[in-house]
Amino acid sequence: MIAHVASGPMKRLADEFDAGDLDGARDLAARLDPLVQALNGQGQQAVMAKAALKAAGRLDQTAMRLPNLGPDEDQVALACKGMKAAGLI
Repeated sequence: MIAHVASGPMKRLADEFDAGDLDGARDLAARLDPLVQALNGQGQQAVMAKAALKAAGRLDQTAMRLPNLGPDEDQVALACKGMKAAGLI
């Protein structure tokens, strides 16, 4: 789910790991951890992915099909905080 909003860093993490640069992959994983914690700790992952995309300015609206409801303002704020801590916005 993190790759929805951090596709570039996730690709770099996989590339570094595949190339045997475990320290680089570990450092990048640690940098992304605040985002992982923010998005995995609240509600449904699909809802939090929408919250993160809105926080990044990639979505104007976050409506979802029932039974899911789009993220509320607190969830968007949490996603924004995680993305800022990870250096993505």
